[in-house]
Amino acid sequence: MRNKLWNKNFTLFFVASAHESLGSSIAGVALSFLVFKLTHSSSAMSITLALKFMPSVITPVVATFIDRIHLKPPLIIGNFLRSTILIIVFLGVKIGLFNVYSIYVMALLIGLIDTAYSPAIQRLLPQVIPKEQLARGVSLIMMASQSMGLIGFVSAGVAIAIFGPEFSLFIEGVCYFIVGFLLLFVYIPAHVCDDSKKTFYVDFILGLKMIKASHIILMIMSVGLLINILMPSLQVLLQTHMITIGMGAFGYGLFMGLLVGGLLLGNAIITILGRKFDSLYSIVLGFVGISISYAGLGIQKSFHFSLCWAVLMGLSCAMINTGTMVILQTIVPTRFRARVLGTMGAVCQIGIPFSLFILSSVIKKMTLETLFVYSMTATFTMAATWMIAIKKYGHNLLLKPISIICTQKFKKSDLQSDFKH
Repeated sequence: MRNKLWNKNFTLFFVASAHESLGSSIAGVALSFLVFKLTHSSSAMSITLALKFMPSVITPVVATFIDRIHLKPPLIIGNFLRSTILIIVFLGVKIGLFNVYSIYVMALLIGLIDTAYSPAIQRLLPQVIPKEQLARGVSLIMMASQSMGLIGFVSAGVAIAIFGPEFSLFIEGVCYFIVGFLLLFVYIPAHVCDDSKKTFYVDFILGLKMIKASHIILMIMSVGLLINILMPSLQVLLQTHMITIGMGAFGYGLFMGLLVGGLLLGNAIITILGRKFDSLYSIVLGFVGISISYAGLGIQKSFHFSLCWAVLMGLSCAMINTGTMVILQTIVPTRFRARVLGTMGAVCQIGIPFSLFILSSVIKKMTLETLFVYSMTATFTMAATWMIAIKKYGHNLLLKPISIICTQKFKKSDLQSDFKH
């Protein structure tokens, strides 16, 4: 029974993840329409998004704290708090007591909660999936999240049209309440080790040392940074591309829908492969696929060909996302997972504003085809880099548990005992 994937823990977590994705996708649509309804200003939406993502800069610090405590309180309390905040905002806007500044405060508070919640979920994930079923479990959860995200976008549009954006926030609040309620019944093992004898600073530095010690961790950080540089740029480039070929918003929406379809197809293939799924080579194939997609978009301006590249790009992203997730959940010890993955996430998110800033300065100076060629070159170079690393170090070294690497590298350090857990 331990090796059975669809056990009680995984089933509850699977359903909770689906509801969390549904709530998040509804929020992405409802929040923008609500801010516009209150202000009729697009700049106000930018401020709202900035406030929501601003707390992510302190993720490494918060994640270190998460690694020092039992997981259940931040997971359950975080969802109940998000639910309460959203329902209060719904009621406040409905009766006319809340304005756009109230939305700003809500966005900041939810951003702070997300900063703690995301590392906690990352640390919990391998504890609800049998080790032998990790690839299948991760791909199934990602499939559920992507499917519910797509449903969320559609249902939010319908709900906003009929009931208004504030009611969509109420639906999102209900989704988060359901997630918190379901997680009450998920068995979460007690904290691995008592960290009370060590200072918070020591734990924080230890997390940074673990990241620095592993080749694969540094490589995955470069992957995340590149993806976050390219994807926001892709959205801007695609809008221009669709206008250029005369398809406009309709073409853009269809492209993004097929990209999500490619993500689902990719994760379906990984689920079928199960233990045969090779996480290292999947990342190489993923970058090759994205490189081909960029080349196709730059060379061929046909709308129908563009839709083919959308499916290939989604399929390739699934290979990269699931591959990196499986690797991280395999090599990072449970008691360090929140701080390691939290720090990596904070570094990778730097790519989003960086890419948009660079794109805003070069998009008027270069042709669309040239920008697609640069993107193709960057992704193909990343594929080649991963292939060289696999050939040089091999599976065994790259996928060696990070605790073993750190024990070998820091054996003379007074922190040696921490790596042995």
